[in-house]
Formats: sequence, C-alpha cells, structure tokens
Amino acid sequence: MVLVPQISPRSFLFFFDKGGTGYSYSRRDYSVPNHVTERYTRDFGWTADELRGKAVHAYDAPLLDTKRLTDWHSYTLALNRLHGLQESAAVDSVTLPRATEPGIGPGRFPLLNVAALSTLPKAAKTKDIRRMLDSPQSEDWVTWNLLNLVLSSRPDMWWGQLYARAKEINPNLDLPGARAIPQLRFWQTVASPKAYEASSRERMRKSSNPIVAARSRDPKPVEGASEIDVIIESSSFLIYVEAKLDSDIRMHTTYDPGRNQIVRNIDCLLDSATGRAPFFWMFVRDASPARAYTQLMTKYREDPQTLSRDLPHRDPAHLQKVAQGLTLMTWRDIGKDACAAHEADNEQLLSIKRELWRRIQ
Repeated sequence: MVLVPQISPRSFLFFFDKGGTGYSYSRRDYSVPNHVTERYTRDFGWTADELRGKAVHAYDAPLLDTKRLTDWHSYTLALNRLHGLQESAAVDSVTLPRATEPGIGPGRFPLLNVAALSTLPKAAKTKDIRRMLDSPQSEDWVTWNLLNLVLSSRPDMWWGQLYARAKEINPNLDLPGARAIPQLRFWQTVASPKAYEASSRERMRKSSNPIVAARSRDPKPVEGASEIDVIIESSSFLIYVEAKLDSDIRMHTTYDPGRNQIVRNIDCLLDSATGRAPFFWMFVRDASPARAYTQLMTKYREDPQTLSRDLPHRDPAHLQKVAQGLTLMTWRDIGKDACAAHEADNEQLLSIKRELWRRIQ
C-alpha cells in the first residue's frame, strides 16, 4: 500500500508489481465504497522503482482477494485515518481540483470525488470535463455526481435498492447472483465488435456510393470505439448503462444508417460479457413515449425479433435474453433519497444536491 501524492494525495493505493521487469505493474484505488479504479504502467510513464521512490509512505498489503471490495475499502480507510487523510475520496464533495490535477480545473459546478475522476481516461477529454464544470445541461455531471452520491451515502444498500427499483420497472428482469454487491465503473471504452466489423464491411463493399465502397477497403475500424457511460458488473452478470439527460439517442453512425445507439451498445455488451449474463439499461430524465429510446427499448423488449433484425450477425437466442432484461429507469428513481438534505451537509454539498435535483426533474 503506497501513498503517492502525485497520483492520489488523499488516499493510499494498492500497488502490485508483476514480475521483475519494472514495467508491468498496476495500482488499485479502493477509497470509494464498492468500487475499484485500476491504472497500469502505460498510464504513468514511470518504472515500478520510480513509482516506489515517489511514495511518501508504504506498507505491506494484506493477503486478500482483490475482488473483496468491502475489505479493501476498510483497510484503505484505516491507513488514511492513520495519516490524517480524509476518510474517503467519495465524501470529498466540496474540494475543487488543484491546478496540478490533469485535465480538470475550477468551474461553476463542483464535482464529487475529484481524485477518482482524475484517474479516468475521461479526465483527458478536455471538452467533456469543461462541459461538466460549466454547463447546466451536462449529463456527465449528473451521471458522475449522482452515482457517486448514491455510492457514498448508501455503500451497503445502493445496489439492493437500485435492483429492486429495476425489478419494479421490468418484472421480467432476473440477474444471476444479484445479492452480491457489484462493481461500478464509469466511461470505459470498448472497441467495435469484430463480427460487426466484418458484416459492415461486406455491406459497404456492395454500396453504390463510391465513398462508402472505398471506406470498406480502408483497414481502419469502420466504427470507432464506444464509451460506455456506466458499467455495473460481477462475476455473474454485466450491465451496460447508457445515460441521458436532455438528449435522445443517436439513430445512425457515419457508415451505417440503421445502427442506432442502443443496438451499438448491446453489440459491444455481448462481446464483453464473456460467459456472464448480459443486460442493457438506460438512466434517463425523460421516459416519455415521445423519446426514441423509450420507443426502441419498448419495441425490442416486446418483440425481440426486431432486435435480431437490427443485429443480424448475433445469435437470436442471445438477443431474446437481452431483450427480456432491457430496463429504462429515471434519474429521479435513482436519486430522490440521495438528494435529500441532511443537517451534516455543508453549503456546497447542499448546492450540489439542489442542482442535481433541479436537473433530473
């Protein structure tokens, strides 16, 4: 366990050095309840010895399975308290990022758990971060702040309550191993599925549009990587979540007029599930029938053959199971309890809760 101020000034990290090369290591941040953030050698540009040299404190880590999130979280907090650090990065709701934190600077709207956000690839997307900090319409701001608020305020209950609400919305939903608290991750990038790449190139090759036909021969991926807003996963299931606030889904991609954002995410989900039960959910502000995502989620769930039509390279039996689990949930359902004011809240945390509630109405 190491405390490296250049990486995480407010919490100890689990540092794992694999082999003796000095170029194969990882560090895990367990400071957020029921969550772990992993980074690897390529993210730092330092050797393992250089990283050790930057640590101001180091302790032998306990012999625990790295998936035991609750135990690792408790151990991390104990070390943090020992050295006078904040009990959890998740409750650091009022401190704006320091100027040295990459990609994130002061703005109109503060962010919860800045230390964890700084470790994500999202932090390098300057436009996205600036919109989170400055725009009252940023859905990323809602996604990050509301879910971090839920995790920190209900660390042992958030999953049970979320799954119960999902079951109310979709009674056919059945997650294997649902009692165990899963891991939650933000904005992970997933490559376009190989099966889709092959079928898409074949379709484009037959196009009468010379630009499209020429693009089919370009070795670069036909479809770029997808950024999954929220991933909820365990050893038994994998849930991809698409988050929306004011916007609707995209109904096509550059080279595929029939590939909407929902089927694109489901296609990536099936590639990533690797033996786990796959599920696709949406967290939205507006679940009215006027929304394209409401219409499509309803249509796919009620008539799985339409999902097979839009994903012809996938096994219809797998798609029927995915269709059964499609769930559309509102931000109000998720955040109404977490956004409630408490006497212990300081003014800035109260302002975050008020702004969250304003945006999700």
